[in-house]
Amino acid sequence: MTGRRASSVTAQISRQARRFSTAIAPQLTKIEPVAVLQKLEQVQIKISDMAQLQRAVEQYVMRNSVQFEPVEFDIFDKEGYRIMQASLYPEEVILQEGSRKICEISLIDPDDASSVLKIKHPVTGMTVYELRELGGTIVIQTNTDELKGARIMTQTSGFAGLMVACGCGFSKERWTVLTQDRQVAVVTPVKSFFSENEIKAEWIAACDNEVRLISVAYGLSQMIREAFPSLLHIVKEHSTRRAIF
Repeated sequence: MTGRRASSVTAQISRQARRFSTAIAPQLTKIEPVAVLQKLEQVQIKISDMAQLQRAVEQYVMRNSVQFEPVEFDIFDKEGYRIMQASLYPEEVILQEGSRKICEISLIDPDDASSVLKIKHPVTGMTVYELRELGGTIVIQTNTDELKGARIMTQTSGFAGLMVACGCGFSKERWTVLTQDRQVAVVTPVKSFFSENEIKAEWIAACDNEVRLISVAYGLSQMIREAFPSLLHIVKEHSTRRAIF
């Protein structure tokens, strides 16, 4: 009798655990939609304070230090209102909406040179989206099949190259986001004498919320890689040293 009762209790616990796992697991492997992005057609990204960048570079040059205070980036709408902010640390980028942590963004994978960035769950740190460069195309991979076939294509413009030569931008490339062979978003440097270190992400009205978030994250990564390569060098060096020790 005791054995049957114990077996019954064990089975009940197992059923409850499965129900709990079914209910909770999706919340731990998906990033909640960012409502403010759904209301916008585009956002722009810029560094908040160039002095933060300069201090990080000075510490690296003068002291060979790869530790630095966070470098802040503002994400704002076309009216100029800040809607989100991003903080670059030596280990990762934290994307926030006010006090809410949206996700973590990893720029470097020392074990995979093809990895461009990983977008991770804000609580578990699990990778939800990974962008990998395969044969000149940025492939967007996810832990579900919802974005199967999504990718980012690089386009080069002669006019953009001229603007870069004139100091009105930091890259002659623009990056188009496609899902099912349909262009849904584009990430491009802002070409202006007054906004030469800014980047813009814009999308069509039917663009999914997760693609909007990926576009913002990719815009942040490209800004760090292309507009502020010294920062990327420090982040890479930090990753290398951490892997060694």
